Amino acid sequence: MMPMNNDNNNPQWPFELFGIECESGWKKLYEPIIEYIIEYNKTHEDNPIKIHQIKEKYGGLRFYTNYYTEELDKMIDKAEDESYNVCEICGKHIDQPIVKHHWIYPFCKECFNKRHKEDI
Repeated sequence: MMPMNNDNNNPQWPFELFGIECESGWKKLYEPIIEYIIEYNKTHEDNPIKIHQIKEKYGGLRFYTNYYTEELDKMIDKAEDESYNVCEICGKHIDQPIVKHHWIYPFCKECFNKRHKEDI
């Protein structure tokens, strides 16, 4: 069930409630998509693209909208694919995410070690 805003008339998507739900290391991946949507919406005010959610899931970037143009779909696919080789925290290239205790961490070793120490 969708969360509702205070007047219970308009559904609120996670993006409206929480903003971007991943670290800034992926900023270079999701910012061009947001910029595309902003530009697209300037000429499609009657039917704008709405961002529903931007987050990390299963070690990769996820970017959900209400619908996609062909160009937007390609941009999102490319960013999601590239995210598996980019540290979510610092943005450095990684060969693959770190898997520990069946959890996928899209971090470089340095960021993983720092985050892991902070969680103890």
